[in-house]
Amino acid sequence: MARYSFQTEGGIGDNAPVEIEIRSFREAQIEAVAFLGETLRDRPEQFWARQEATLTVSDDAGLVLFRLNLIARSFDAGH
Repeated sequence: MARYSFQTEGGIGDNAPVEIEIRSFREAQIEAVAFLGETLRDRPEQFWARQEATLTVSDDAGLVLFRLNLIARSFDAGH
């Protein structure tokens, strides 16, 4: 198992990296989507305050492997 670091940015979470042991890169990708979803579910008001969120996943040497970016665009229809 390899150790991956998950770090949120953009006003969600506490920005402290979370270390997770995962078997493969593919499983890290799947876990990243679930992790971001859980973080957004726990702090929706923080996301909507900035309307963006980023999750960066790094390996145990600190090499950035991938990043998930979520951006909201609101279209005011008189609401």
